[in-house]
Amino acid sequence: SGASGKVLTPPRQRSPARPLSAKTEPGSPKRPSSAASRRKYMQECDQRSIVPDPLAFNTGHSEKLLAVCRGLQDDELLSIAATLCEKTQVEEINLRDNTRLSDKGLAPFLREFATIGHLCEGLRGINLTNCKSAGPRSLDVLLELTCSATHLRSLDVSGMHISTKFQLGFCKAIGEHPTLESVGLARTGLGCTCITLSCLTNLLSSTSNKRLDLSWNVFNQKEFQNFGEMIVLNNRLEHLLIDNCAGYVVGQDTPVSELIERLAHDSSLRSLSVCTNRIDFRAALVIEDSLEGHGKLSRLYLKNNPLGVLGLRSILRLICRPTSRLSRLDIEGCYNGTPTEESLPDGDVSTQVFSFTNPSGKYKLDLSIPYHRSLCRMLYERTDDFNLSPDKAFVSLSYSKPPYSHPAKDSNDQYQVLREGILSFTFNLESAIDIKWSKIADDDYVGFLNEHLSMMRTSPHMAKITPLLANWKAIDGMEMEQKTFLSALAADFNMKVPYLDYMVKASKGASSEALFRLLPSIPRDGNSPFLAMTLFPRLQDFFLTSLRMQDFLNFNPSNPTGHYKLALENSTAFAVAQQLLLLDRWESVVNLRNERADTSQRGNKSQIRNGFHQGRSLHLLVHTLTEWAVPEVGEFECDYSTCYRPKKGCKPLSDALWENMMMGIYSSPCRQEDRLKVLRSISHHFFVSAMHIRQMIGYFRNPLDREEACIMFWPRVVDQYNGKIFRVRFEKQEDVIRLQERLGHATFFPFIQPENARFSLNFAINDQRLCGCMFVQLMLKEKIGNIKDPVYIRPDGTVMDLVVGIPRSWAEPKTVPTGGTFSGRYICAPEDRNFDFRRKLAVTYGYSSQDPTSNDVMWWTGLTEPPEDVLDLLEFFISRYNDVDEAFAKIDGSADASTGNGEITLREFEAGIKTIGCNKFKGPDEQARLNNIFRYLDPGGEGSISLSEWRVLGQLWNEFDLTIREFVQFLIIAFGEDLQDAWESLDDDGSGALSESEWFEAVNNIGYFGPARVVFALLDSSDDGDISYNEFQVLENYKGKQKSTT
Repeated sequence: SGASGKVLTPPRQRSPARPLSAKTEPGSPKRPSSAASRRKYMQECDQRSIVPDPLAFNTGHSEKLLAVCRGLQDDELLSIAATLCEKTQVEEINLRDNTRLSDKGLAPFLREFATIGHLCEGLRGINLTNCKSAGPRSLDVLLELTCSATHLRSLDVSGMHISTKFQLGFCKAIGEHPTLESVGLARTGLGCTCITLSCLTNLLSSTSNKRLDLSWNVFNQKEFQNFGEMIVLNNRLEHLLIDNCAGYVVGQDTPVSELIERLAHDSSLRSLSVCTNRIDFRAALVIEDSLEGHGKLSRLYLKNNPLGVLGLRSILRLICRPTSRLSRLDIEGCYNGTPTEESLPDGDVSTQVFSFTNPSGKYKLDLSIPYHRSLCRMLYERTDDFNLSPDKAFVSLSYSKPPYSHPAKDSNDQYQVLREGILSFTFNLESAIDIKWSKIADDDYVGFLNEHLSMMRTSPHMAKITPLLANWKAIDGMEMEQKTFLSALAADFNMKVPYLDYMVKASKGASSEALFRLLPSIPRDGNSPFLAMTLFPRLQDFFLTSLRMQDFLNFNPSNPTGHYKLALENSTAFAVAQQLLLLDRWESVVNLRNERADTSQRGNKSQIRNGFHQGRSLHLLVHTLTEWAVPEVGEFECDYSTCYRPKKGCKPLSDALWENMMMGIYSSPCRQEDRLKVLRSISHHFFVSAMHIRQMIGYFRNPLDREEACIMFWPRVVDQYNGKIFRVRFEKQEDVIRLQERLGHATFFPFIQPENARFSLNFAINDQRLCGCMFVQLMLKEKIGNIKDPVYIRPDGTVMDLVVGIPRSWAEPKTVPTGGTFSGRYICAPEDRNFDFRRKLAVTYGYSSQDPTSNDVMWWTGLTEPPEDVLDLLEFFISRYNDVDEAFAKIDGSADASTGNGEITLREFEAGIKTIGCNKFKGPDEQARLNNIFRYLDPGGEGSISLSEWRVLGQLWNEFDLTIREFVQFLIIAFGEDLQDAWESLDDDGSGALSESEWFEAVNNIGYFGPARVVFALLDSSDDGDISYNEFQVLENYKGKQKSTT
């Protein structure tokens, strides 16, 4: 290659020869035999009737026989051989690719060199590559020549089949030769024989050889072991080529790993070629482990190996290590190679793949396998990175050949891992995480991720960024190789915007792909992601790429609560999965630091719930998620429920600001799912109140969207003790069950207001078992019998007799049954409430930091909790009384017309209903309906209703009133202050009245998704089934005052 970078082609050998009579130029060396050799050559050609070949060697103008790919035949070579006696010196023989030469011509030709002493002494190089027709006579003479040519420096017989008879002799001759520096034995048939070990031992006993090419031979595991050991002992070899030498054994790793592992103790190699050796991610990890401290190796050729993303990650980490001299790679054709269940021991992909970013997990290592030994060493090196004792990182450790002691480092700073036995353990870095980042605030999730990824991922050393980017430029135009290169970088590397800028410019055709895959590796510092986005060459590239990385762009690590469904082949989705597991482990550390109770789904201290990989529940694969390394294939689905709760003193947004935000959401032309994405992206910047959540829920048509909005802001609600205000808006039991499953039964537990809570708990699941325990504790603290209709079905399907009551032992989490289902309903009279104990439960299991009093709580009852008759009675009261206390006073004492005593008996209640003129219950079942109402208002079963019990109707009244006010507020947002405009839109046919079905259809069309039945029941004061405009005007009384924007 010239200075301009162009390839310079050497001149053809068949150039016109000088005339034989031409004089030698002044100053040139004399060749006294040139004329004689020319005459001799011409005579031989005449005798053999062949055309003379004007090679410079034949004409006497060169001491090197350079006849590469000349198509020489035996007679032509014999003609040349006849002239050798006239030669004073021959420096080099190069008969490469002359496949027609056989023993007839080659053996006599080589014999001339072996018998003519001065020619033998002057010979410096022999190249017989691909002289395939050479037989045993040629090999015999060549062996003799190799031994006698004491100044020989280069010998290449690649492509010549060397029979077993001559292999050991050749190897001994090469090993004992004093001056040989380059040996080529590719495709010669070495390997897998009884003498192979001796051949390799002799080859590598040479004290002069610096380059050895053994490519396209076949060696087994034991031979590679010996090979590696001899290279280390030799310590002179600088260039080694062993392409396509790995013998294939079904179900086993490539045996070349044995050689590579031993190169950790070598200090002489400068280049290594292991192309086409079935090197996958396992052998690549061995390469990373063994060569990271090599002081001289600068070139590594890996062409046509199934590295895949996993394998290339190891190679790129190696090239970026400051202790490595590696700078040049050849990775063409290395894009294939995804780990499968069949490719790994025990058929388990997740437990045996090493993740540099997240190495924690459960491992079972066969230490007789190089990959497992390297993996074990890498884990020990990670403990060094964290200054963590191996005893703390390697837990639940067992060894098949005890005793086991942790390995020490040798002189090369490599751990001396045992080479036999099965080692099983769980690798855990949580204690190190707690120590390393103890100064990070518990709620600084982004700060933790940045610090953790900065520590756990590879940051290219400043001296190594140039070779890294140079190798990226070298594969420009190789689409599959580039995708693999980018995926490897995205998985393990911390990148910077300038690096991405160079990569985009160096390969314009892969610019969008580079940004797509590497954006997750940019630190979340506020500026870098934005600057990286500006690198897209065109706006349409940005738009199309953003569609592919929705999972990453929508992920908010400061508020990760939500549902995730991630295709792990997508590198951005994989990054989200990795960060979710990191946050989960961080929150485990935070909970341990704050001595919080374990409210996880499986009792494994995890915030991840309902985890599935490829449709298979994760709890069937691993007990704890610390044992699970995220695979890079398949679909990962889970719910994340953070343990974060607002600190004491946090203030929610002002009502006016929240209403402005909701108006913007309502009037936006975006899709509902896009509105949710926007809310998620900003959700961590502010706190909200329970009333805000209730208002927001009404702006979403789809029940699943309302559910998503509620879950998204759940950790941001400052007054969860008032959470029943918005819980009651989820009227269907299936909606409540989904919330419980996604947030967690313990997280969703109604700590402060458990009244009328219905439950059906699976005691096989930790958090549901904990909820059953809390209900029993509440009952014991407040009043025996508060759990109504209890049913416990054992795991075998039999029903437990609870006639004598629920076992008191269930108040202790450890003594609750670990199977079966427990269902019932919790009630409590106001006078029986133990508010302090409820608050204690909220702190212990709900992680609440608030300290509310009973007066701070907005005691509430949902419209779906009481029987329908209770609601009918309440509708009657609302239309006639100012509050429920006034109605109580009217009924109290009605039976005997005496002064009320503050309690209402059943007799008084029946008489009072008649006295106030309520005819809603007229009919043959009037008595039963009134009894039903009375039992609801007398939850304690004392036979009388106290004023505090009666005020449950006041809670329902508040729900009625708030529902109607919310509806009016919605109409004002949608149509303005004049409600007549709203009426005209609702009554689109201009009939002047709306039936119940017309009402439901009309409010749905205008985008109101709240409890429309309640509003209709209030407005239909005439009970005729229609609403007139006059009745609609009642809503004027429910207009709220304008709130201050301060």
